[in-house]
Amino acid sequence: MGLPVWSTAGGTDSKVVDEQAAIESAISILFAALSGGDLTHDVGFIEGSSMNGSLQMAVMSDVVMSFVKRLLRGIEVDPETLASKVIHEVGPGGHFLSTDRTLNCFKREFWFPRLLDSSRREEWQAGGARSMEKRGQVYMEDILKNHRPASLTARAQEQIEVILANDESRYAPQTQAKGRRPSASLRSKGVSNERCSAAAT
Repeated sequence: MGLPVWSTAGGTDSKVVDEQAAIESAISILFAALSGGDLTHDVGFIEGSSMNGSLQMAVMSDVVMSFVKRLLRGIEVDPETLASKVIHEVGPGGHFLSTDRTLNCFKREFWFPRLLDSSRREEWQAGGARSMEKRGQVYMEDILKNHRPASLTARAQEQIEVILANDESRYAPQTQAKGRRPSASLRSKGVSNERCSAAAT
């Protein structure tokens, strides 16, 4: 029918970001994606309500979403991906690790999680033996400290202005009747492009 679908996922009934939170986040995000939801809400919510949120939970759920997106992309099967020519060139007893095709394809086909640890124990210990919770905390703090969202394009800014203007013309009579002033546009409020971009993300 082409109608948008609103769904919820990435939240938990747990009171802390723990194993229960990870399981509930993963299952709900997968089901929301498989159901075809266009807008998924509640990512990062804890305690089973919209009253409490966790940035650590949002960061962990982001890892799950990246996996689910790769899963839904599927596996392409065509003459290029079947690589019959390369198979014949390598032949029995050979390997594909040194071929240009492997080098060109593995980054696109493999999923590389940002926070999950796949290192050997010795490497993990040398790196501080950090748990998933700790890695998520460090990553979250880095985002808050260093992330700079891209500015809105001029076209996006114009579209926002149109939406706000339409909203004002639609609801102005109601707000004036209740003694409230209609909301002003972004420019009249003096909201900068950078602030709008941060809000949009």
